[in-house]
Amino acid sequence: MVKKPTSAVAWCETHRKLMYPSRKGARKVARLHPDHKVAYECSVQDGYYHVGHLPPAVVEGRITRDRLVEKVS
Repeated sequence: MVKKPTSAVAWCETHRKLMYPSRKGARKVARLHPDHKVAYECSVQDGYYHVGHLPPAVVEGRITRDRLVEKVS
């Protein structure tokens, strides 16, 4: 099994964020920030992840994080 690096590998022009090759790597970076940052999958490049803030509705408990990541079919 090939181990992917945990550091950012590219810049996503669409989202204007760094891209990470694995959710694990993005989560490691997110944990370095104390302000509710999370890893989420890039909607443009399959298999890459970004790090960003949780929406206020999740932080305030109005919706769950699971509802946030539900895919629209």
